[in-house]
Amino acid sequence: MAVQISDLLKTITDDVKVIVRDEIDLAKAEMMPKAKNLGIGGGLFAAAGVMGVFALTHLMTAAGFGLAVAYSGGDFSAGPAWGFLTIGGVFLILAAVTALIGLGRVKKATRDGMTPTATIDQATTTVEGAKAALTRGKQQAEADAAARKQHKATERWVGADTL
Repeated sequence: MAVQISDLLKTITDDVKVIVRDEIDLAKAEMMPKAKNLGIGGGLFAAAGVMGVFALTHLMTAAGFGLAVAYSGGDFSAGPAWGFLTIGGVFLILAAVTALIGLGRVKKATRDGMTPTATIDQATTTVEGAKAALTRGKQQAEADAAARKQHKATERWVGADTL
């Protein structure tokens, strides 16, 4: 039974939809860890910035208390200045550590670049396979057409001989 062209086109369309959907799923799967690491790295940089602001305010407060002690001739207690200085230093260290961890996450995400290489390789393979299938299909169609032409010529020759 001959296959209808409309059936072939519907089958091809359905196959292309499945292939495109699979390629999109592959790209999502490949890019998701990279995006996650970039997001975490960005969040850690933001946290480091906040801690840096806290460190700066505590260090400036410590400096203010230090100046108060200096201007008072030592009559004022230096304890609050040392307390704010300590807390400011802790915030500064936490900000630095958080920024380094964030930098590590960003480097991890961008180590291989942000290009979905596996998806591109798979798409290239799919396109090459489709081209090869089209070439084989074209060759088969040409061979079938030549065979039909030969068969018709043979029918005409045999038919002319029997008359």
